[in-house]
Amino acid sequence: MTSRLVTRGSPAIVRRQVYSSRVANPPGVGAVVPGAAVIAAGDTTTTYEDARAVEAILGERDLDRVLLVTSALHMPRALATFQAAGIATFPAPTDFEVTDVPQTGTYAWLPDNDAFWAAGRAFHEYIGFAWYRLTNRI
Repeated sequence: MTSRLVTRGSPAIVRRQVYSSRVANPPGVGAVVPGAAVIAAGDTTTTYEDARAVEAILGERDLDRVLLVTSALHMPRALATFQAAGIATFPAPTDFEVTDVPQTGTYAWLPDNDAFWAAGRAFHEYIGFAWYRLTNRI
């Protein structure tokens, strides 16, 4: 079976109302994956829509599994969503977030911008996971 790359891209692009499947062909991909093997998942804006679009693509192209590449923070929800759609999924988390050497002294107890940003991202994933459970998406 021939491999294919189904792409969607970054949520930051979607928030700007440019559907990421139209622009999610990062530099250098053509050197590794032939252009004919790249399939855009369509105008999706959520993980649930991504899974449904990929499910349809798999059926149309007689493909049976995917390598799911997304941020490590987002992987639990993405993996659960793709598996709930009946897609044989192999997770490949990326973008692991690590912190610098922790500060010491008084400043170690004070929150900074990075901490608020990271907490917001984690909160988004926890709420998203809970919402997907409540709405039977996973």
